[in-house]
Amino acid sequence: MRLNSYSKFVLGLILIHFHSSILVAQYSRKIDSLTSLLGTSLADTMRVNILNDIGGFRVKAHDYNNALDDLLEAQSLAKKINYKSGLSNALQRIGVLLMNKFNYSEAMDYYKKAIQIKKEIGDKKGIADITSNMGIVYSDQGEYTKAIEKYFAALKIREEIKDTYGTGISLISIANIYFLQNNYKEALVHYFQALKLKDIQKQRSFIAEVNSNIGLTYFRMNDHIKGLEYFNFAMKIDEELGDKQGIAIAKSDLGNIYTARKDYVMSLKLLN
Repeated sequence: MRLNSYSKFVLGLILIHFHSSILVAQYSRKIDSLTSLLGTSLADTMRVNILNDIGGFRVKAHDYNNALDDLLEAQSLAKKINYKSGLSNALQRIGVLLMNKFNYSEAMDYYKKAIQIKKEIGDKKGIADITSNMGIVYSDQGEYTKAIEKYFAALKIREEIKDTYGTGISLISIANIYFLQNNYKEALVHYFQALKLKDIQKQRSFIAEVNSNIGLTYFRMNDHIKGLEYFNFAMKIDEELGDKQGIAIAKSDLGNIYTARKDYVMSLKLLN
């Protein structure tokens, strides 16, 4: 999640994705490909997996009504054949759908059901992912102490199973909470830890987001020079990626720093 000067979060990192026409087109192609498989002869477990995948892509595309139909069908079939892995995945994805619709109470109910099954089947990665999702629910509601507890719990599991990508996500989530709690020193510690991980380094969009958040953290600490350094680095990556939203956020944050430094010419140049 990329922080910015005007709002707590720009949703976009773990489960609520940036909703662009390009991504929607990608999801649509994947949905079409998977849907065509449903018309073939499939084992029930494979059918559950495909329905879960289709539902998951529909959630990412914000097609919530159709996503719910797919996931409920997956849930029903998984129960019928006692396919616990498929059932837990359906419950988890329904939880994500409800969370995206800001129905936090029901989302937590589904997460709790899903995580119980994950524990029964020993799916540690699944446990960590759902625990992290619970952290997002608490964070979105401003319950930062509970959120950071969930993020640290997910981090511990991800480190144990050597999920370096997930570890990086947890570190970024923890850093974001520290930022919101005005604990800028700890926020920086965890942002920099995330940047050291190879699986995060491979994701240029993540590198841009983390550097943008580091820049904002330094800005809040009144270290304008470092703030400018990290915002400029983030914007350079955003330009390379063609991320218009990221570029807009970077320009806005750079403009705010120049305004704070009373360099109104540069500020206007960036904000216009």
